[in-house]
Amino acid sequence: MAKRDAPGSPACQADEDAESTLSLGQSVLWDEITSDEIEAFESALDTARDEHDMQHFLEANPRILIQHLVGGHGTWVIPKKRLGSEHETDFVIAQRISGDFIWYAVELERPQAKMFNKNGDPSAALTHALRQISDWRDWLSQNRDYAAKPRERSGLGLTGIDPELEGLIIIGRDAELDQRATVSRRRRLERIHRIKIETYDWLLFQASERLKVLDKRARGMATTISKPHPITELVWTLLNNPPPQKPASKAVQEVFGGTWTGWANTSVVRGDIEWEGVEIWPGTDSDDDVIAPIQVVYAHGMSVDKLLHPGDWKEWIDHVIRDLDAKYSLLVTEIAPADSLQEILSLERDGTWYASDCFDRRGETWLLRLDILVCLPPAITYEEKRNRVAAAREVFQRYIPHPAVKREKKLKAEREAELKIISLSLTPGDTVTHDVYGLGTVVSTFGSGSESEAAIDFGTKFGLKHLLLAYAPLHRL
Repeated sequence: MAKRDAPGSPACQADEDAESTLSLGQSVLWDEITSDEIEAFESALDTARDEHDMQHFLEANPRILIQHLVGGHGTWVIPKKRLGSEHETDFVIAQRISGDFIWYAVELERPQAKMFNKNGDPSAALTHALRQISDWRDWLSQNRDYAAKPRERSGLGLTGIDPELEGLIIIGRDAELDQRATVSRRRRLERIHRIKIETYDWLLFQASERLKVLDKRARGMATTISKPHPITELVWTLLNNPPPQKPASKAVQEVFGGTWTGWANTSVVRGDIEWEGVEIWPGTDSDDDVIAPIQVVYAHGMSVDKLLHPGDWKEWIDHVIRDLDAKYSLLVTEIAPADSLQEILSLERDGTWYASDCFDRRGETWLLRLDILVCLPPAITYEEKRNRVAAAREVFQRYIPHPAVKREKKLKAEREAELKIISLSLTPGDTVTHDVYGLGTVVSTFGSGSESEAAIDFGTKFGLKHLLLAYAPLHRL
């Protein structure tokens, strides 16, 4: 069984916060989307008169709203949330990831609405939606403590909400779009406002793609094969009546939701190597895929005193690095690791070890490698096998940032960089101090935003330096 956090610990507090958030909206499981829900959504789109019809449908079918999000550890969909007396959201969504909450604000417009006018300007509906989310952010920035405070303490209970929460606008249908003309305009608006702008058909597509993934995993990741020519009927029979799955492989499939097949081109001489991997953070966006190669070593045919030694582990890691060019790996073995191998690994729990390689840069820890070893001897119960594999998955998710968290950190760093540039506002002749170069005089500035640079003269010792203002440890005197 997975380890439980002690009462009062940060993780336990996060659980309590999650329960508080749960009472505000519907807890939604993203991996239970059905074909009936998707068909109902298509029908609702065809008959909707305005955004109010879509609001009612999505309140009754909230899973449709979260299929573009990756897994996480819980998702809550909160409709019609009042923000003081001034504002009411269409939806806010809370997603718990690694003990933190990522928040999203959703604004719905009519399925019949246009994104852009004929002259290329944002339509009145799109302009209204952009302003709505901007107004919500402004209100949250002025009332953050009240918004995040638990309801039992007279707050709104929006645990850990960030005033600069992600924004999503759903407007119009694909058939009404001139894709070539609108894509660049949409993306420009998205960059300026940090709000994703999509159609109702995009929501439908995300749900349909998720259903395909879930169906594939439910079939044990088996590839759909059409019935062959009668000559190969025997092959067809064997494919459709496979031998029973071995417990070690079955445990990995169930805990990670299946395995993925990949190929690595090693050299002209050796050609391609086929390999399998497990997905650390499941999602429908391939850009967010985090895959770790896996190898299962079975005990069948080996002597009872056979052990896995450090040399075997090194050979596996060398293969992962050299042939597969991967930063992470999972080695599952039915034979026990020798004491000498256990000594060079960190014990997560009985039967699960890992080796991590990290370094610190600018006060932040960066993960270079993470390799996990799981021992599933035939003698232990299947439940214990699953628990050991689940512990390995927890280690992966503890060390490897969730894609949404990485995006949030990147946005935060960009915002901080912009604020720093604004606060410096250097002009030629200003005197500055640098943490390494000391006193200097600004000679010239150029560029804008995060690309702003300054040419600074640090005297005879260091001379003229060209520095990016977003990253240079500069202070204006």
